[in-house]
Amino acid sequence: MSRHRKPQLFIIALLFLSLNACSSGSAEQQAFRVDVIRVIDGDTVVIAGDERVRLIGIDTPEKSQCGFDEAKQALEKLLAAGPATFYSGTTSDKDKYDRLLRYIEVEGIDVGLNLILNGFAIARYDSRDGYGPHDRENEYVDADKNSAPAIKCD
Repeated sequence: MSRHRKPQLFIIALLFLSLNACSSGSAEQQAFRVDVIRVIDGDTVVIAGDERVRLIGIDTPEKSQCGFDEAKQALEKLLAAGPATFYSGTTSDKDKYDRLLRYIEVEGIDVGLNLILNGFAIARYDSRDGYGPHDRENEYVDADKNSAPAIKCD
């Protein structure tokens, strides 16, 4: 190989690595594992460092509402199955209450989607509500259309 080809190959390799690094920067790929300290409700947890995390794209009943205890217990059960991995997936990193916005997966299970499919949550806080779209919005909305509430409320 000639002396002049080596710099060209080096430059091509650098370009490839740069493009690869740029393309892998999507929000969905930014993940971290951290211990969940406690579950506040069906869509909010506290992680190590006393940081509150709100699950992206779902809504569960509030404390005084029917289904609150069941949604909270369902989230606790899912999180007890193994280590939790948190993924970003929206244009906003935090909500108006300064909570991190993240998807949570445990043992390969999308926790938010699981809560929707089992009737403990609804798909919400997405482009239909005036918020920005999120990476899993279509899947969550489709699941919500095909699931029934787990709890009958009067």
